[in-house]
Amino acid sequence: EVPYGLAVARMLLPLVLLLVMVPRWFHARELFSLDGAAAPLADNYGYFDFLPVPGGTLAVALATLLVVTLLTSSLGWCARISLCVSLVLYTYLNLLDCLSTLTKYSAIAAHGLLILSLSNCGTVWSIDSFLKRRALLRSGSVDGESPLLPQRFPVWPRRLMQLMIGIVYLGAAFTKMHTPAFFSSDQMLHWLLTNVNNSNPVGEYLSFYPASLVVSAYVTILWEVLFVFLAWRGWNRAIMLGLGVVFHLGTTFLLGLYIFPLVCFATYAAFLYEEDVTRIGAFLGRLEQRGIRLLASARSIVEWLGQAVPNASPRQA
Repeated sequence: EVPYGLAVARMLLPLVLLLVMVPRWFHARELFSLDGAAAPLADNYGYFDFLPVPGGTLAVALATLLVVTLLTSSLGWCARISLCVSLVLYTYLNLLDCLSTLTKYSAIAAHGLLILSLSNCGTVWSIDSFLKRRALLRSGSVDGESPLLPQRFPVWPRRLMQLMIGIVYLGAAFTKMHTPAFFSSDQMLHWLLTNVNNSNPVGEYLSFYPASLVVSAYVTILWEVLFVFLAWRGWNRAIMLGLGVVFHLGTTFLLGLYIFPLVCFATYAAFLYEEDVTRIGAFLGRLEQRGIRLLASARSIVEWLGQAVPNASPRQA
């Protein structure tokens, strides 16, 4: 297939990571270097000096390079190299700061970058594809009027992305099944009444209705278990993805989570099939034609009104 879905994921996921890496770039020396207070994850398991902790200047340089490669990955400039460098640096810096930088969404995002770096997501909707077409035009290999047909590649990277997010949900469901406080709404009530993540006034209001939290707990478990089995085709895909959007928006308004939902939404682009893009393109084409006809009608009306109004020559005072 033409990797349209992974191309959308390539554009979205690095932009989401930039929302957190740009603020951390200003504190790279404190977070990731020997000059600050680095907290390597391996130290918690007794593997001291498992990863080298850089000096202050090198940490700032690595964080700067990560910000640049995330931007070039989203734009699709040297896409595979940019994604590989982003993957290595993002994972490395996360492992140097287990207190704040390393989170659940950073683990999911690192796997997403890995899958994107193995795919051909930079062949469409990218600077690379634009430069390739311009080179072919200069060499005379293609005509300027004829569109350059995109290449088709194996589908397995997109399948990996789909399975990854589905298995993440399945694992989350298994964890909740072993947590009685989740089904009794005690755990959710604690999250709603505290601002552990960010301010969540809607969650504080919902805490007055614990019965709704119990119902939502069972619906969440059911959705997380069924997602990896049903989110593939037809109405099942629409229902599962729709519930996913509602669930993650709920975590934003109720729990104050922002980056985690955006990372999951970026992986949802893997469920965009080639025929979906064709249908969307045809729909946009019809909208464009309707817009052209409406614009022509508006111009004809303006011209008719201009002819109906008599010409009045202005007088000087």
